[in-house]
Amino acid sequence: DADLRRGRVAEVFGGHSKPGLTEVLDGSVPVGAAMQSFRVDDETGLRYIAAGSFPAHPASVVGSTRMKRLIEGLRSHFDRIIIDSPPLNIVADAALLAGSTDGVLIVARAGGTPQAALTLAAEQLRQARIDVVGAVLNDIDYERHGTYDAAYKSYSYGRKYYAGLRG
Repeated sequence: DADLRRGRVAEVFGGHSKPGLTEVLDGSVPVGAAMQSFRVDDETGLRYIAAGSFPAHPASVVGSTRMKRLIEGLRSHFDRIIIDSPPLNIVADAALLAGSTDGVLIVARAGGTPQAALTLAAEQLRQARIDVVGAVLNDIDYERHGTYDAAYKSYSYGRKYYAGLRG
């Protein structure tokens, strides 16, 4: 969780917020001591590092050489590394992190993220030569977004479709 302003990954997974990324990067805690586990099912799990303490200057922490070294070190131990960050258009943190990644997933809130904000984010990433590998639409209102055009004519189709995407 590299959202060192409002990180909530630990809360979502039912873990503890400290020690976390901030403590790993300031050298007070080894990375292994900050790692937590979340079991998805009998065969699947994930390991994560919570945000930790919120530092006075989050951008300088996530943009640090230590952060780049941490990401590189984790690459040899994990199949995928997913980094949660604050919104790209609001603070510099996401842009600083993007340069150390293989690609970026743009996350948008259904009915909440303006199209202009998505266009600006995509353009910023393009100019920085950062690959956009996909997009995620979250916070779907099933009542409002139940069907996507008249061809389906039924709210129940949309509800079943979106219900399969939750979780």
